[in-house]
This record gives sequence, structure tokens and C-alpha cells, in this order.
Amino acid sequence: MLESYGWVVQRVRGSHYVFGRGGAIFPVPHHGGTVKAPYVRQALALTEGEDDAEE
Repeated sequence: MLESYGWVVQRVRGSHYVFGRGGAIFPVPHHGGTVKAPYVRQALALTEGEDDAEE
């Protein structure tokens, strides 16, 4: 999902994927195939915030 919004996996350390986009870094723990809802909400809020700042 994050990749479709322009986030790129910068590194993986253990079960944590670290995504980056436009200078922002967002770590996401990945356990058992799903990402918990609070992380999804946070990622969407960051993405929307960046879109608003660009306009």
C-alpha cells in the first residue's frame, strides 16, 4: 500500500520495514503478513500531510 503512494523501502531490519518518501522516514513492524491498523492510519496521515504541503 505504501509503495503505491510513493513510499520506498529503504531497509529491513528484522521484522521492521523502514519506508522513505521526500525526506520522511516511517518504520513499519511487519509480523505475520499483516500490518496493524494504527500504522496504516499513521502512514495515510503522513501521506496526506505531504500532499497538502506540496499544494
